[in-house]
Amino acid sequence: MKTTVSDRLAPCPLDKVNRQFQAPRPNALWVSDFTYVATW
Repeated sequence: MKTTVSDRLAPCPLDKVNRQFQAPRPNALWVSDFTYVATW
């Protein structure tokens, strides 16, 4: 089963948090990761 076909020529989205996953206060930074979503 193959779940992802990547297009290496497509632009990648910018890293808007610069890998800084500590927020200065509660509710200031939300991150998520959708690794797999079934679409039957």
